[in-house]
Amino acid sequence: MFQFLTFYMVRIRYVTWRYWCSVWKDGSYASEYGIEGAYRTVFLLIMPAVGHLIDQITSMPGIAFGFIIAAFGLHIWKSMTANVVRAGWEKWVPEWAMNVVADEIEHKLARAEKRRQEKEKYLKGDA
Repeated sequence: MFQFLTFYMVRIRYVTWRYWCSVWKDGSYASEYGIEGAYRTVFLLIMPAVGHLIDQITSMPGIAFGFIIAAFGLHIWKSMTANVVRAGWEKWVPEWAMNVVADEIEHKLARAEKRRQEKEKYLKGDA
């Protein structure tokens, strides 16, 4: 079970990275964003192992591991779905999913606009 769910988390994270093209499309990509993404990926890959370790130490039947997988899985799914919408592929996202991740989409759009403005300010030399 541990190996299957860990593979699933790695696969979801891979798909999330595949949809990062949305940041290229709107011009908000920055190298700091990529570096932070690498740290987030390492963290997300280590946490299920930590949950498994906690379960082994406390002799629980996968409760900590399952909680961590569920918590991070929901967040990753929301982020991935919002990236799909930002990339212009919203026709593939069901309406119920669009409603669930609407706040994530708004947050990503606001963050992208802020990054784009900072990038323009920096390139113009107004810093």
